[in-house]
Amino acid sequence: MLRIYFIWVLFLIITLVICLCPLVIHCPVLDMMHAELNSTDTQFGVTVNISCLPGYRINGQTAKTVRCTGTGHWSHYNHTCLRMLHLTLMLKKFVKQHHICLIFNSGHYQK
Repeated sequence: MLRIYFIWVLFLIITLVICLCPLVIHCPVLDMMHAELNSTDTQFGVTVNISCLPGYRINGQTAKTVRCTGTGHWSHYNHTCLRMLHLTLMLKKFVKQHHICLIFNSGHYQK
Protein backbone atom coordinates (compact mmCIF):
# COMPACT_ATOMS: atom_id res chain seq x y z
CA MET A 1 0.00 0.00 0.00
CA LEU A 2 2.83 2.37 0.83
CA ARG A 3 4.50 1.57 -2.46
CA ILE A 4 1.35 2.49 -4.43
CA TYR A 5 1.05 5.75 -2.47
CA PHE A 6 4.72 6.57 -3.18
CA ILE A 7 4.30 5.87 -6.92
CA TRP A 8 1.15 8.02 -7.02
CA VAL A 9 2.90 10.97 -5.29
CA LEU A 10 5.90 10.61 -7.59
CA PHE A 11 3.58 10.64 -10.62
CA LEU A 12 1.90 13.86 -9.38
CA ILE A 13 5.25 15.58 -8.79
CA ILE A 14 6.52 14.67 -12.25
CA THR A 15 3.24 15.83 -13.82
CA LEU A 16 3.45 19.18 -12.02
CA VAL A 17 7.06 19.70 -13.03
CA ILE A 18 6.29 18.94 -16.67
CA CYS A 19 3.23 21.20 -16.70
CA LEU A 20 4.98 24.11 -14.98
CA CYS A 21 8.06 24.06 -17.20
CA PRO A 22 7.60 26.49 -20.08
CA LEU A 23 7.70 25.01 -23.54
CA VAL A 24 10.59 26.60 -25.42
CA ILE A 25 10.13 26.70 -29.17
CA HIS A 26 13.14 26.96 -31.46
CA CYS A 27 13.46 27.30 -35.22
CA PRO A 28 16.17 25.51 -37.19
CA VAL A 29 19.53 27.25 -37.44
CA LEU A 30 19.59 29.62 -40.42
CA ASP A 31 22.11 28.32 -42.92
CA MET A 32 22.60 30.83 -45.71
CA MET A 33 25.68 30.95 -47.88
CA HIS A 34 27.15 34.38 -48.72
CA ALA A 35 24.95 36.14 -46.15
CA GLU A 36 25.35 38.02 -42.90
CA LEU A 37 22.77 37.58 -40.14
CA ASN A 38 22.47 40.02 -37.24
CA SER A 39 21.65 37.19 -34.81
CA THR A 40 22.19 33.46 -34.41
CA ASP A 41 19.35 33.13 -31.90
CA THR A 42 16.69 30.60 -32.92
CA GLN A 43 14.19 31.03 -30.07
CA PHE A 44 10.50 31.76 -30.69
CA GLY A 45 9.78 35.42 -31.44
CA VAL A 46 13.31 36.45 -32.45
CA THR A 47 13.69 38.51 -35.62
CA VAL A 48 16.81 38.13 -37.79
CA ASN A 49 17.93 40.63 -40.44
CA ILE A 50 19.51 39.16 -43.56
CA SER A 51 22.03 40.96 -45.77
CA CYS A 52 24.09 39.53 -48.57
CA LEU A 53 27.86 39.85 -48.75
CA PRO A 54 29.35 42.31 -51.28
CA GLY A 55 29.02 40.93 -54.80
CA TYR A 56 25.79 39.10 -53.96
CA ARG A 57 22.16 40.13 -54.08
CA ILE A 58 19.18 38.79 -52.20
CA ASN A 59 16.75 36.59 -54.07
CA GLY A 60 13.38 35.52 -52.75
CA GLN A 61 10.98 37.48 -50.58
CA THR A 62 11.24 41.25 -50.60
CA ALA A 63 11.40 41.32 -46.80
CA LYS A 64 14.98 41.01 -45.59
CA THR A 65 13.93 39.89 -42.13
CA VAL A 66 12.65 36.56 -40.85
CA ARG A 67 10.93 35.77 -37.54
CA CYS A 68 10.82 32.51 -35.60
CA THR A 69 7.13 31.61 -35.36
CA GLY A 70 5.26 29.59 -32.78
CA THR A 71 5.24 26.60 -35.12
CA GLY A 72 9.03 26.36 -35.03
CA HIS A 73 9.48 27.63 -38.60
CA TRP A 74 10.95 30.87 -39.94
CA SER A 75 8.49 33.30 -41.54
CA HIS A 76 9.27 34.25 -45.15
CA TYR A 77 12.33 32.00 -45.26
CA ASN A 78 13.11 31.31 -48.89
CA HIS A 79 16.00 33.73 -49.29
CA THR A 80 19.21 33.02 -51.12
CA CYS A 81 22.16 35.28 -51.90
CA LEU A 82 22.99 35.07 -55.60
CA ARG A 83 26.29 36.15 -57.12
CA MET A 84 25.95 39.26 -59.27
CA LEU A 85 27.45 39.15 -62.72
CA HIS A 86 30.82 40.87 -63.03
CA LEU A 87 29.41 43.32 -65.60
CA THR A 88 26.62 44.29 -63.21
CA LEU A 89 29.16 44.95 -60.45
CA MET A 90 31.31 47.06 -62.77
CA LEU A 91 28.29 49.09 -63.93
CA LYS A 92 27.13 49.70 -60.36
CA LYS A 93 30.63 50.82 -59.34
CA PHE A 94 30.95 53.12 -62.37
CA VAL A 95 27.53 54.70 -61.80
CA LYS A 96 28.30 55.24 -58.11
CA GLN A 97 31.76 56.75 -58.75
CA HIS A 98 30.55 59.14 -61.46
CA HIS A 99 27.23 60.04 -59.78
CA ILE A 100 25.24 59.04 -62.84
CA CYS A 101 21.48 58.61 -62.74
CA LEU A 102 20.30 56.19 -65.39
CA ILE A 103 16.69 56.41 -66.54
CA PHE A 104 15.16 53.64 -68.62
CA ASN A 105 12.93 55.26 -71.21
CA SER A 106 11.38 53.51 -74.24
CA GLY A 107 14.06 50.84 -74.38
CA HIS A 108 17.01 53.28 -74.14
CA TYR A 109 19.09 54.45 -71.23
CA GLN A 110 19.37 58.20 -70.83
CA LYS A 111 21.98 60.01 -68.83
